[in-house]
Amino acid sequence: MPEYLTMATKIENQNEIMNNDIVVSPNPTNGIFSVNMQTESLRDIYVYDVNGKIVFESKGALEKSLNVDLSNQAEGIYFIRIMDAKTSVIKKVIKQ
Repeated sequence: MPEYLTMATKIENQNEIMNNDIVVSPNPTNGIFSVNMQTESLRDIYVYDVNGKIVFESKGALEKSLNVDLSNQAEGIYFIRIMDAKTSVIKKVIKQ
């Protein structure tokens, strides 16, 4: 297998593992929810509305859990980008 395919497979597998280790709850939410990661500390978290505007961000080293408050945001779908030193994962949360 060519090296670039091997690297792509490793990155894809790493993203899948990280994605499975992250829990966003409750989802749907009334505005306050937590992002929990099982194995690694979180680095940066960005929450985007459907238009791509950042409505919440937390940068720097974090614990394995972070509470996010979107109470002042409109109901709808939001995307959470969670980045650690190695990879980035996007989760979806619905605010009712």
